[in-house]
Amino acid sequence: MYADFEYYRLTFGGTLIEETDWNTFSRQADAYIDHLTFWRLHQGWIVVSAVKMAVCSVAEELFTQSKQLSSAAILQGIKSENNDGYAVTFTDAASQRTENTIRLQQAADLYLPPSHPLRYAGFYRRCCQC
Repeated sequence: MYADFEYYRLTFGGTLIEETDWNTFSRQADAYIDHLTFWRLHQGWIVVSAVKMAVCSVAEELFTQSKQLSSAAILQGIKSENNDGYAVTFTDAASQRTENTIRLQQAADLYLPPSHPLRYAGFYRRCCQC
Protein backbone atom coordinates (compact mmCIF):
# COMPACT_ATOMS: atom_id res chain seq x y z
CA MET A 1 0.00 0.00 0.00
CA TYR A 2 1.17 3.49 -0.80
CA ALA A 3 -0.34 5.09 2.31
CA ASP A 4 -1.08 3.35 5.59
CA PHE A 5 -3.83 4.24 8.05
CA GLU A 6 -1.45 6.23 10.24
CA TYR A 7 -0.49 8.40 7.28
CA TYR A 8 -4.17 8.83 6.42
CA ARG A 9 -5.08 9.99 9.94
CA LEU A 10 -2.01 12.01 10.91
CA THR A 11 -0.62 13.50 7.71
CA PHE A 12 -3.66 13.64 5.44
CA GLY A 13 -5.96 14.44 8.34
CA GLY A 14 -8.61 11.96 7.29
CA THR A 15 -11.60 11.25 9.47
CA LEU A 16 -14.12 9.54 7.19
CA ILE A 17 -12.69 6.04 6.99
CA GLU A 18 -12.29 3.84 10.05
CA GLU A 19 -9.21 1.69 10.50
CA THR A 20 -11.23 -1.49 9.91
CA ASP A 21 -12.25 -0.25 6.44
CA TRP A 22 -8.96 1.40 5.46
CA ASN A 23 -7.35 -1.64 3.78
CA THR A 24 -10.33 -2.16 1.47
CA PHE A 25 -10.56 1.43 0.24
CA SER A 26 -6.82 2.11 0.13
CA ARG A 27 -6.26 -1.02 -1.96
CA GLN A 28 -8.86 0.21 -4.46
CA ALA A 29 -7.32 3.70 -4.39
CA ASP A 30 -3.85 2.21 -5.01
CA ALA A 31 -5.20 0.40 -8.06
CA TYR A 32 -6.77 3.61 -9.36
CA ILE A 33 -3.52 5.55 -8.87
CA ASP A 34 -1.58 2.73 -10.56
CA HIS A 35 -3.91 3.07 -13.53
CA LEU A 36 -3.44 6.87 -13.66
CA THR A 37 0.33 6.61 -13.42
CA PHE A 38 0.66 3.82 -15.99
CA TRP A 39 2.01 1.47 -13.29
CA ARG A 40 5.23 3.45 -13.06
CA LEU A 41 5.33 3.04 -9.28
CA HIS A 42 5.86 -0.69 -9.86
CA GLN A 43 8.80 0.11 -12.14
CA GLY A 44 11.00 1.74 -9.52
CA TRP A 45 9.59 5.25 -9.23
CA ILE A 46 9.66 6.59 -5.71
CA VAL A 47 6.33 6.91 -3.92
CA VAL A 48 6.35 10.64 -3.17
CA SER A 49 3.99 12.41 -0.78
CA ALA A 50 1.82 13.55 -3.71
CA VAL A 51 1.04 9.89 -4.45
CA LYS A 52 0.22 9.15 -0.82
CA MET A 53 -2.04 12.20 -0.56
CA ALA A 54 -3.78 11.26 -3.83
CA VAL A 55 -4.36 7.73 -2.52
CA CYS A 56 -5.94 9.12 0.65
CA SER A 57 -8.12 11.50 -1.33
CA VAL A 58 -9.26 8.80 -3.74
CA ALA A 59 -9.89 6.37 -0.86
CA GLU A 60 -12.17 8.93 0.78
CA GLU A 61 -14.03 9.45 -2.49
CA LEU A 62 -14.43 5.69 -2.94
CA PHE A 63 -15.73 5.46 0.63
CA THR A 64 -18.21 8.28 -0.02
CA GLN A 65 -19.37 6.65 -3.25
CA SER A 66 -19.88 3.31 -1.50
CA LYS A 67 -22.05 4.98 1.13
CA GLN A 68 -24.03 6.78 -1.57
CA LEU A 69 -24.43 3.54 -3.48
CA SER A 70 -25.94 1.80 -0.47
CA SER A 71 -28.32 4.69 0.18
CA ALA A 72 -29.13 4.95 -3.55
CA ALA A 73 -30.16 1.31 -3.51
CA ILE A 74 -32.69 2.22 -0.86
CA LEU A 75 -33.96 5.14 -2.94
CA GLN A 76 -33.83 2.97 -6.08
CA GLY A 77 -32.16 5.56 -8.29
CA ILE A 78 -34.31 8.57 -7.50
CA LYS A 79 -32.49 11.64 -8.80
CA SER A 80 -35.03 14.26 -7.74
CA GLU A 81 -38.51 14.37 -6.33
CA ASN A 82 -41.16 17.09 -6.18
CA ASN A 83 -43.95 16.76 -3.65
CA ASP A 84 -46.43 19.41 -4.90
CA GLY A 85 -46.93 18.11 -8.42
CA TYR A 86 -45.62 14.63 -7.59
CA ALA A 87 -42.77 14.47 -10.06
CA VAL A 88 -40.01 11.91 -9.63
CA THR A 89 -36.87 11.79 -11.79
CA PHE A 90 -34.73 8.67 -11.90
CA THR A 91 -31.05 8.65 -12.72
CA ASP A 92 -29.61 6.12 -15.12
CA ALA A 93 -26.66 3.93 -14.21
CA ALA A 94 -24.44 5.26 -17.01
CA SER A 95 -24.68 8.89 -15.89
CA GLN A 96 -24.03 7.84 -12.28
CA ARG A 97 -20.90 5.92 -13.30
CA THR A 98 -19.69 8.91 -15.31
CA GLU A 99 -20.25 11.24 -12.37
CA ASN A 100 -18.41 8.86 -10.02
CA THR A 101 -15.48 8.59 -12.43
CA ILE A 102 -15.24 12.37 -12.67
CA ARG A 103 -15.26 12.69 -8.88
CA LEU A 104 -12.47 10.09 -8.58
CA GLN A 105 -10.44 11.95 -11.20
CA GLN A 106 -10.90 15.24 -9.33
CA ALA A 107 -9.85 13.62 -6.05
CA ALA A 108 -6.63 12.34 -7.63
CA ASP A 109 -5.96 15.55 -9.58
CA LEU A 110 -5.99 17.60 -6.39
CA TYR A 111 -2.69 16.10 -5.25
CA LEU A 112 -1.36 14.40 -8.39
CA PRO A 113 -2.19 16.74 -11.29
CA PRO A 114 -2.08 15.61 -14.92
CA SER A 115 1.13 17.62 -15.39
CA HIS A 116 3.02 15.41 -12.91
CA PRO A 117 5.68 13.22 -14.59
CA LEU A 118 4.03 10.08 -13.22
CA ARG A 119 0.88 10.91 -15.19
CA TYR A 120 2.60 11.56 -18.52
CA ALA A 121 1.07 9.18 -21.08
CA GLY A 122 4.11 8.95 -23.35
CA PHE A 123 7.56 7.59 -22.79
CA TYR A 124 9.20 9.39 -19.92
CA ARG A 125 12.84 8.85 -19.17
CA ARG A 126 13.26 9.41 -15.49
CA CYS A 127 15.96 11.97 -14.95
CA CYS A 128 15.30 12.69 -11.30
CA GLN A 129 13.55 11.23 -8.28
CA CYS A 130 10.39 13.37 -8.45
